[in-house]
Amino acid sequence: MDRETLGCANQEGFAIKAEVKFRPYHMVCVLVIFSTAVLGFGLRNTEIVFLHVSRLDWYPVWNGIWCIMMSMTTVGYGDYYPTTNIGRVISTNQPFANNPS
Repeated sequence: MDRETLGCANQEGFAIKAEVKFRPYHMVCVLVIFSTAVLGFGLRNTEIVFLHVSRLDWYPVWNGIWCIMMSMTTVGYGDYYPTTNIGRVISTNQPFANNPS
């Protein structure tokens, strides 16, 4: 017997929908942390190629996450900033990706 015959198809989608309904803040926090980490890793990988141009230390992943967090909160200390066009696109679109409203 398969899942559709038993009437339990798409249980993963239902579980996610139930979590969002009953614990929305928990899900938003998980989504913000996950997307910040993924976008920070992506920003670091795009900027590390041009390390000789920017002369910024992009080797640690935390520097990419720090730059994404500063872009998201619009603080912008300026200690780490993207120098490539792809890195600028990632850091500029990140605040919109994590806006839950």
